[in-house]
This record gives sequence, structure tokens and C-alpha cells, in this order.
Amino acid sequence: MRSADRLAGIGATLRGLLGPLTRGGAARLALLLLVALPLGALPATARETGEPEKGAALVRVVHLSPDAPAVRVTVDGEDVKALSDVAYLDATPYLELPAGPHRLAAYPTEAEPDVEPVLEAEIEPGAGESYTVVGIGLVEDETLAARLFVDNNREPERGKAKVRIVHAVPDLGPARVGSGDTPELLVLPGFSNASGYAEVDGGTYTLDVTPSGADSPAFSFPEATVEAGSIYTAFAVGQAAEKTLGAIVTEDSAEGEVVARTGDARKTKENSTD
Repeated sequence: MRSADRLAGIGATLRGLLGPLTRGGAARLALLLLVALPLGALPATARETGEPEKGAALVRVVHLSPDAPAVRVTVDGEDVKALSDVAYLDATPYLELPAGPHRLAAYPTEAEPDVEPVLEAEIEPGAGESYTVVGIGLVEDETLAARLFVDNNREPERGKAKVRIVHAVPDLGPARVGSGDTPELLVLPGFSNASGYAEVDGGTYTLDVTPSGADSPAFSFPEATVEAGSIYTAFAVGQAAEKTLGAIVTEDSAEGEVVARTGDARKTKENSTD
């Protein structure tokens, strides 16, 4: 089973550059998928299923930078309603885009029209594929960046659910993810990477995230319920030093939006909407 962050096995290249970021400046990151496919003329539209139309790809945006502002994301210079106000711990629905090159740019939601974007991503998605663009890292220490993941949203085996985890905790190293009698269900690489996918029976689990070399978990996903036939991504978020660890979970086989929050991620989101 391929790793979630292998860019569809098509030799994706990370290019351009995290430049210096200050509170008055901007970091720009360009991500280019090297796929020789034509650009269509369809507008960006939100989808309600995990399957793109013929000749199109699905792309969503996830905001996981705890000290970055809410952002408005444009596609090829145009505003898109579903991307108009993406706050920390938000995941947008999948947007259907024609296969081919596109430029995504993220601006602070309350910024003036002529402000520089805080992040930029140039992507060239392949037809029939699904992608997640994640804003990750910290503004304060100039590690704010964009990461691109290919989503394997093909159906799991009958009676199974498919699960992976994305590591978005800047100060937590590699870890293993276990549940009950299975101490290593998933191997979680270091920060800004993703595990592979694991297929599990539908049901309710407690998932423990244990740093490599440690005996006890750094945090857990209690009562994580997965349905057979569905596909999920759990994003580990927060900061270990601040004791703000938690997770958001998206159902990628549906619209791709958040279906659950746990730990400090739930507290943070509840407080932000009070």
C-alpha cells in the first residue's frame, strides 16, 4: 500500500521555497506536481463525494498552523466561497478542479486587497486523483509552510475502513500508533509527514500515539469510531511543549470535511466559536 505522502508515484517535486517570515512579511512555498496533463476550463466547485468527475481532480485545504491567522484562499486568482474563511483546525470540502496547473494563494481573511499572500502553492493535479494541501508549522519560528499529500480514496476491502494519520505537531518526533493488542497499527514519520493507510474493521477504537523510544503515549484518540467502507485521515495537531495535543478527523470518502475533534483540538475549536 503506497504512502500517503508519495505524490501518486508520479515524481512530484517540491520547489520554491520557504522564505523568511516576520509578522509584517510573507512566506512563499511553491509545490509543483510534474504531470503532463492539459488545463481545462471548469470552475472550482465543491463536491459531495470522494470521486472527481472525468478529467478533474479533487483538492481541499486544511489549516493546521496554531499561530497563523484565518485565511482566504484563492484559486488561480479567483475567490472561492468554500475557501473564503479557513481558520485553524478547519478542513474545507474537496473542490473539483480540472486536471492541470493551478495556483493557490492564502491571504489573512481580514487583510487589505493588496497584501502579499502568506503562502502560495502551485499544483498540477492528475485526473481522477484527490489531494490535500496543509498549512503547517509556526509563524513565530518561521517554519510556516505548505505540504501536499495525495489522498488514496479508493474503497477499502469489504467490511473494512481505511485510516491514516498526518503528523502536524512541530515539537513531536516520529511515533507509532497502536490500539489495544496492536501496539503498532501505523508508523507515523516525523513532523509534516503522513503514515501509510491501515485497513481496520469498522468499529470504535482508542488510538494511542507513542513517541519512538517511549513507553507511554503522548496522547490518545479515545472512542474513535470508523465505519466500514469509509476512509479517514486523522491530523495530529497542537504543540507538545504547550500541552495542547489533539487531533481532527476528516472523512475523505465523503466531502472531506472534519467529522470529529479530540483533545485540545476540540477545546480550541469550541472556545473559538463561543
